[in-house]
Amino acid sequence: SQQACMTIYVHNAGKHNATRVPVDRHKPGYWTSFFAEERRQALASSAQFVSDEEWRELAEGINAAIKAYHPFNKPYFFAPCCWPCCCVYSCQYPGWVNGDIAKLPVVHRLASRGIGVSWINGTKFEPGGVVLHVAANAPVLQVMQR
Repeated sequence: SQQACMTIYVHNAGKHNATRVPVDRHKPGYWTSFFAEERRQALASSAQFVSDEEWRELAEGINAAIKAYHPFNKPYFFAPCCWPCCCVYSCQYPGWVNGDIAKLPVVHRLASRGIGVSWINGTKFEPGGVVLHVAANAPVLQVMQR
C-alpha cells in the first residue's frame, strides 16, 4: 500500500446527505454556498489525476451504490418499531457503499496509478463526498483546457 501524499475531497452535490456525487465535473450542480468555490477547486484538482471519462464512470458507480444502500430507500427505515435496527443500518451503510466502490473497474485502474478512492457519507453538518488519496508517484494527466 502506498502512502498518500495528497488528499482531494470532492463534496457531494446538493444540500442533503441523500444527494449524489457530481457526474459532470464541469456542471457539478453545487448549490450556491460559502464553500462553492472550494468545491469547484477540488473538482479541478481531481482533473489532474482522473480523466473526465474516468470521473463520470466513478461518479455513476458511486451513485449506484448510494442508491442501492441508502437508508431512505428502504421502506422499513421509517417504521418506528424498527428505529434501533435502522440506526445500526445507517452506521453500516457507508461500509457497504465503499465495498461496492472497491469493486468498480475504474477504481482498479486508478489504484494501478497510485490513486485510492473512498466515499464519506454526508451528515447534517458535512456534505460527504469522494476522497481521492493520491500517492506521491501518481502521474499527472495531460489535459486539454475547456
